[in-house]
Amino acid sequence: MMHQIKGLYEFGTFCLDPAERLLLRDNKRVALTSRVFDILTMLVENSGHLLEKDVLMQAIWPDTVVEEGNLTRCVSTLRKALGEGSNGHRYIETVPKRGYRFVAAVKRRGDSSEEMIVYEHTRSSIVVAEERETTDDKNVKDQSGREHFPDESRGLTSHQSTPPFNRSNGSKAQPL
Repeated sequence: MMHQIKGLYEFGTFCLDPAERLLLRDNKRVALTSRVFDILTMLVENSGHLLEKDVLMQAIWPDTVVEEGNLTRCVSTLRKALGEGSNGHRYIETVPKRGYRFVAAVKRRGDSSEEMIVYEHTRSSIVVAEERETTDDKNVKDQSGREHFPDESRGLTSHQSTPPFNRSNGSKAQPL
């Protein structure tokens, strides 16, 4: 499976993927509401720059009249999701009576000049082995009725596992 990754933002232990609407912390998904995610995306994309409250509210709630308290609550929720304050991390600065600024260092990955391709490979196999115990050196029959003879040259003794069989292709079992 191949994925093309464009426009990722990394800050602290986080990775933001606006195209997939995904925020990861240490490769684990962080749940955010749609509006909180949109606020984070705007702040990160404008990292280091002041975003006025009016600009944020118009972008997040277009054609809707909302109170400033809605924006304040969303930013508070975002700070909690980012773990701001714990371990001295600080991501969002409040500029009193003006707006907010994203202050953490942000690295942009996979923009148009840099493309990253991630491959995912999966491989599996099944090995089946049987063990039979005998009391003498005579032949032993397995579940299919085939006879097995103890063979000193292969290292088999009177109490030994039979060789594993490959059953992955759905055909008759064949010794590996």
